[in-house]
Amino acid sequence: MMNSPSEDGRSDTPGRLKTQPSIAVVETVATVKGVSPVDLDPPLATVIDPEALDRLFTPAGNANTSSGIVEFRYCGYTVTVRETGDVEIQETS
Repeated sequence: MMNSPSEDGRSDTPGRLKTQPSIAVVETVATVKGVSPVDLDPPLATVIDPEALDRLFTPAGNANTSSGIVEFRYCGYTVTVRETGDVEIQETS
């Protein structure tokens, strides 16, 4: 599922963790930049460990997802991933 960017360059992944956070980040940034996810440079893994990001917000056993946010810079944007699965991006000035 692709994310639809808003006019201010922010995008939200709908629902709760329908997509792994790492995939949501790549899809969101690619959509806003108007490129294919495979054309993003650098790859996400050079900025943050995608598996660790996914583990932070994936339920383990009967536990709920972790609470909190992760924020980092990627491809000219500040990326915020929330425990709900929402991904927001803002152009870095």
